[in-house]
Amino acid sequence: MSGPSEEKPELESPGDDLHQSGEQDPEGGRLYWAVRHSFDAVKNLIGRHKVLFVLLSLTLVAGAVISRALWHPLLMVVRRHSYLPLALLLLVLLSWLMLRRRNKKAVIAYAVFMALAAAVVGACIYLQVNPHQYLAYYIRYQTLEKKELRELPITGHERVQPLNSLLTLARQSTDETEQVMRPNFVRVGEEYRFVLSVEPDKFFPRLVGDVRELINIPGSTPSPSFSQDSRETVRFETGENLFLGKNSLTNAVKTFGPWKFLNYEPADVRYVKDAKGQWVQLVSLIRWKGILFPRPEFGGVVLIRQPKDSEVLRKVRRLFLGEGEWVRPAEVAKHPFLSGQNTLTYEVSRYNAQSFRFQNGLLAPAPGYHVGDIRIPDLKEDINDQPFTAHFNIPGQKAKLYHYFALEPYVADKQGLNTSLAF
Repeated sequence: MSGPSEEKPELESPGDDLHQSGEQDPEGGRLYWAVRHSFDAVKNLIGRHKVLFVLLSLTLVAGAVISRALWHPLLMVVRRHSYLPLALLLLVLLSWLMLRRRNKKAVIAYAVFMALAAAVVGACIYLQVNPHQYLAYYIRYQTLEKKELRELPITGHERVQPLNSLLTLARQSTDETEQVMRPNFVRVGEEYRFVLSVEPDKFFPRLVGDVRELINIPGSTPSPSFSQDSRETVRFETGENLFLGKNSLTNAVKTFGPWKFLNYEPADVRYVKDAKGQWVQLVSLIRWKGILFPRPEFGGVVLIRQPKDSEVLRKVRRLFLGEGEWVRPAEVAKHPFLSGQNTLTYEVSRYNAQSFRFQNGLLAPAPGYHVGDIRIPDLKEDINDQPFTAHFNIPGQKAKLYHYFALEPYVADKQGLNTSLAF
């Protein structure tokens, strides 16, 4: 007689009993094994193709080094708004601390807090007020070194033509394949002149071309001439309007070390003559100082000189490391051709001027109040927004170029000069 048939037990995975009983697998769950298997697969792939992996890594590193100037503006946006991730982190931590208690009082307190926060954000959006920017301007005004003048400064080397007039006349005197950049009022030797660069306007010349000509106009002439007498031949391999590695701002970024890369950005491009009488490209820098309330300050200049040859190695070096000499703010006065020069960035001077809205106290620019509040009266149709670059001889100081602001009351129907500033 044959005995009763025995059934073979089904094979079970080691963790089935644990999962059925509701307990967790001590060796990890599905997510753990998915990550581990993916890691092992990548590790095995690298082990089989080590040479390819090394070449690919070197290519990615070289690409990141070459293109770092392209994503530097995005980094500066994050740098200027560094308070946002900190505020978000604080909110997440507060939410975790409140909700982990899981009691009624904590939940109610958290709900009330979030409702108040939403109401404050909504009110700021409705009133078009940025509380962080409001406090940042106030802090900048309190930290700004201010000196009230008892005597009116004496102007010199009066500039007659407005920028829009010069730019229009200059555009009419150039070819259709060229474009004229914004005029800058600078000191050239012992004279004060408007200098405009003429750069390529089409795509391919902007990619491989150079800056070959500057227009040099006396600031005090009532009838500027754009003939050959006012044009000077130069050769700069970088320009304000050129593309990629030939762009002056991009080139300046590539000269930054790690610390400067996180805190500095190029702003304005000007042309001046150095002590030897040679034209030099001057890139002014902005330094962002502070974490919670970062403010722009003058960060010095990068001097880019005309190349003496077309050396291939120098061009390759510029592709990776940029080209130019950084002059620190404290060392600007040591260079005679930079002393008293128009080197301050327009963004820095405008930021400082905006901070003077608080000259009558913390509440002066408050929405619905505006007692003693002032503004920069820019004209939408005019390209020459303030500041105006002008030569002043201030008693007790060296005569030099300043950024001048004429501020008006905030209320539109009370126009008129309220405060004059010179930086």
